[in-house]
Amino acid sequence: MMMQWARLVRRTRWWWIVAWPAVAAGAWLNAPRIPTLLADDAHGSLPESRPSQAAFAHLREEFPEAAPASRAVIVLARSPALTPEDRAFAARVSQRLAAHAGEQAWTVRSAALASHLRALFQSRDGAAEIIAVDLPADMLTPSAVNRVQAVDRILAEHPAPGGLMVAVTGSAALGRLLDSNARRDVDVTTLWTFIGVTVILLLIYRSPVAMLLPLVTIALSLMVALGILGRAAAYGLPINGLVEMFTVVILVGAGVDYCLFLFARFREELSAGGDGEASAERGEAAGGAARLLAAAAGTNEASDITPAVERAVSRTGSAIIASTGTNASGLAILWLAQNRDLYTSGPTIAFALCIATVAVLTLAPALMVVVGRHLLWPAVLDRRRQRDSSVWAGIASLATRRPVAVAAALLAVMLPPAVLSGGIVPLYDSLQEFPPDSGLVRGARAYEKHFCESHTISDLTILISSEARLDSPESLPVLRRTLGEVRAALLALFPTAYVRHLADPLGEDPATPAASSPTASGSDDAAAPAGLGAALRGELLERLARDFYIGRSGRSVRVDAGLRMDGRSVPAMRRLPELHQTVEDAVIRSGLASVLKAPVRVELAGELPRYADLRGMRLQDFRVIAVAATVLIFLVLLALTRSPVYAAILIGASLLTYFATYGATWMIVRQVFGLPSVGYQLEFLLFIILLSLGQDYNIYVVTRIQEELGRSQPAEAVATAVRRTGRVVSSCGIIMAAAFASMFSGSLMLMKQFAIALVLGILVDTFVIRPLLVPAMILLVCRRGAARGAPAGSHAGAVVPAGATDEP
Repeated sequence: MMMQWARLVRRTRWWWIVAWPAVAAGAWLNAPRIPTLLADDAHGSLPESRPSQAAFAHLREEFPEAAPASRAVIVLARSPALTPEDRAFAARVSQRLAAHAGEQAWTVRSAALASHLRALFQSRDGAAEIIAVDLPADMLTPSAVNRVQAVDRILAEHPAPGGLMVAVTGSAALGRLLDSNARRDVDVTTLWTFIGVTVILLLIYRSPVAMLLPLVTIALSLMVALGILGRAAAYGLPINGLVEMFTVVILVGAGVDYCLFLFARFREELSAGGDGEASAERGEAAGGAARLLAAAAGTNEASDITPAVERAVSRTGSAIIASTGTNASGLAILWLAQNRDLYTSGPTIAFALCIATVAVLTLAPALMVVVGRHLLWPAVLDRRRQRDSSVWAGIASLATRRPVAVAAALLAVMLPPAVLSGGIVPLYDSLQEFPPDSGLVRGARAYEKHFCESHTISDLTILISSEARLDSPESLPVLRRTLGEVRAALLALFPTAYVRHLADPLGEDPATPAASSPTASGSDDAAAPAGLGAALRGELLERLARDFYIGRSGRSVRVDAGLRMDGRSVPAMRRLPELHQTVEDAVIRSGLASVLKAPVRVELAGELPRYADLRGMRLQDFRVIAVAATVLIFLVLLALTRSPVYAAILIGASLLTYFATYGATWMIVRQVFGLPSVGYQLEFLLFIILLSLGQDYNIYVVTRIQEELGRSQPAEAVATAVRRTGRVVSSCGIIMAAAFASMFSGSLMLMKQFAIALVLGILVDTFVIRPLLVPAMILLVCRRGAARGAPAGSHAGAVVPAGATDEP
C-alpha cells in the first residue's frame, strides 16, 4: 500500500510542490496569531462547578464590589517613611483613577477616597500606601490587560517624587506580565529552534541542499498549522497562547526527525542499488558509497534516485505514520482533562503534528525526486563511517555481552532520582518563578514587608448564607455571636493577620481591647464611659458596614480574613478541609440555624480555596490522563510489535525515564536556581511528552530487532539493530533535544524548567534507554523465551524501521 502511495506522490510531485506553498500562504497570510489571552467573558481555567468558583460566583452576586474578577494594586513605598509629598502624590493618582472609573468600568479604593478606611490602605509603619483598582474582567483577558496599561499611562502622567518606589502588582498585573512575556517567548523560542536545528542538520547532512529539505517541509507545514489554529482561535476555540510555543518546538523536532529517517532510508536504498536489506545483510558498504558518488556526479547510476525515493517512502511510511499515531494519541488524550489549558492544548498539538506528517510523506519525497542528484551535493565519502560504526559496535557489544550488568547498572543510577520524584511538592505560581525586577514582584515584596510584617498573607472570604434573612432584628444578635464564634475558631486554627466582619469591620475586635477592660484605667468609674464610647463606636461602625458585609439579598453575610500563610503552598491547601469543617462547626455552635429556622451554608472563596481546587483538579486529571495514556500507548505498541512483553518493556522504560527525569530536574532547579521546587505544570506535560514522543526511537530499535531476529540469533540480532540504528536515531534525539532547548530562552522560569526537563529526558532516552537498557532487557527476555508474541525467526507483520541504517 505504501509503495502505491510512493508512486502516486512521484507522479504528482509538481502538484505537491505547488500546492503546499499555496496552501501555506493562504493559511498564514492575514491569519491572526494564537492569542495569549482569553475571551473577555472568561473566568479562569477552573470549571464553574468547582467549590471555589461556585463560592466566588455567589460572592459576586451578593457583594459585587468585593468580588472583582481581577485587581491591580499600586504600591507606593519609601524607607523609612512616606513624606507629605508622597501622600499628596497618592491622592492625585487616586483622584485621577477615580475620574476614569466610568470610562474603564473599574472601582478605585484608597485612603484618599475613603478616609474612614485609612487603616486598610496605609501601613502601620508609615512607609507604604496602596491604591486598589478592581477590574471587571479576568486577569488573562484583553480587557484586564488593557486596563492595567491604562493604569500605567495614568502613573506616567503624574511623575512620582524622587526616591519613591511605585509598582503595580496584583492578579491583573500578573496577567499583563504573562501576556507580554508569552508573546516574546514564543517569538524568541521559534527563532532559536530553527537556528539550532539548522546548524545540527548542516553538521549531520554536510549538504546545504539536503539540509533545506526538512526545513522547507516543516516550515510550510508549520505555517499551515498555525494559520488554521489562529483562525480557529479567532472564532472562539479556547486555545492557550503558550500552545504556539509547544506546537513550534514539538512540530519542528518531530517533523525534522521524520524527514531524517526518510532521507536516511533513501541513502540506504541508493547505496543498495535496489535491495537495501540484501545490502545490509551482505555488508556492501563500499559499493554503496560508490553509487552515492556516482549519483552526485551525474553518471548513469543517478537514475536509481527515483526508485530509491519510492522504496524509502514505502519502507518508512508505515513507521512514520505509526510514530505519529503514538505521539498524537498521547497528546490528544489530554482532551480528558478538566483544565481548559490542557484539554485544548493536547488535541491542538496533535492536529499540528498530523499536518507535519502529511507534509513529510508528500512534499519531502516530491522535492527529493525533483532535486535528484543535487540532493547529495557536495558528495564526500564519509571516511568516519567505520569509526562511527565501531563506536556503536562497542555499545552494541556492551549491551549484548553483559545485559544483566548493563540493566542493573542503569537501574541503580536511574532509580534514586525516580524514587525521589514521588515526594516532590510542586510550586503553584510562586513569585520566585517571575522576573525579580518586574513590578509584579517588587510590589508584592513591598506589600508583604510593610503591610504583612514580612509575612505572606492569604486572603480568605467566608460566605455564610441562608434562605432566611440575616438582617432582621431577631437574627442580628445571634448573627453577631456567630461571627464571634467564627473569628475565635479561625484564631485558634491559623495564625491570622486580621478578621473583619459586620461587628468588627476594621478588624480591631472592639469587644476585647485593653480600653474596654475594667482594669485598663484602674477604676470601674473610668471604665464605664470608656466602655460606653467603645460600644457606641462599634454600633456606628456596624451600621456603616452593613451594606459592605451583608449581601444584597439580606440572606448572606461575609467574613474577610487574612491568614498568615502562603495560600499557594501545598501544606496550606491540605488544611483547607479542616478549615471548612472548623467554620461550619462554629456556625452550628452559635445556634444561627435554630434561630433562622432554616439551613445555613458555609462557602469559602479566595486565594487558598482557589488554589486548593486547582491542585485537586490537577491531581484528578493526572490520574485519569496517566492511566488512559499508558493504556492507549501500550495498545498501540502491542499492535506494532505483536508482543505484549516488548510493549511492556517500552512502556516501563519510558516511565522510568519520566520519573528519573522529573527527580533530576527537581534537583537541578533547587541547586542551580535556588528555587524550593518545580512548577506544578511541569509534571503533567513532561509525562505526556516523554511517554508519547519517547516511543519513536524505541519503536525503531525494537522493530529492527524483530527484523533481525528473522535472520540471526538473539544476541547478534540485538547487536545488529543497535549498530545500524545508532547514528540516525541518536541524530534525531539531538535534534529533538535542540528544539526543546530553545525554550530556555524564555523569560519565565517555568519555560526554563520545561527546557531542562525535556532536554534531559530526550537525551536520557536517546543515549541510555534506547541503545542500552531496552536492548539488554529484550535480549534477556529472548534468552528466557518470554517473548512469546515475537519468537525468533518470525518477523512477519513487523513494522519496518524507518531508519535502519548506521548512517543518517
